[in-house]
Amino acid sequence: MKFFKEFRHISVTHPADGNPDSGSGGVRLSNPVCGDEVWVKAVLAEGKISQLHCKARGCWPVSGCLYLLKQCLTGLSVKEALKFPFQRFLDSVDGVPPGKRHAFSLTHRAVLQAVAKAWDEKDRNKVPVGLSTEERL
Repeated sequence: MKFFKEFRHISVTHPADGNPDSGSGGVRLSNPVCGDEVWVKAVLAEGKISQLHCKARGCWPVSGCLYLLKQCLTGLSVKEALKFPFQRFLDSVDGVPPGKRHAFSLTHRAVLQAVAKAWDEKDRNKVPVGLSTEERL
């Protein structure tokens, strides 16, 4: 929980890193129960994630989760990123209250979908080495 203390001041919107709603690769997901929304755009270069542009609106863990995923996945290959397990992400932060785990789920899905979308738009006919079409999102 120590990690998230710096995000407690964020209540409505975390400033975007670029505009994830524009251009290719942008994904927008929301949780209709709590109202959290995330926007993510993945930028790929040479089969790796070179940048993740993120924006969040909702509870403070959503912004923290996006920031953490950005740290974990930037620089990874598409294959590595698409196989990044949810449980590993959840385990990376100690003491997450059960009532805030939805933030992890929402952001994890959004980032992986943005990476898959960016890959599809970059080259629809190529699949990363060792990753079958069924394994992609």
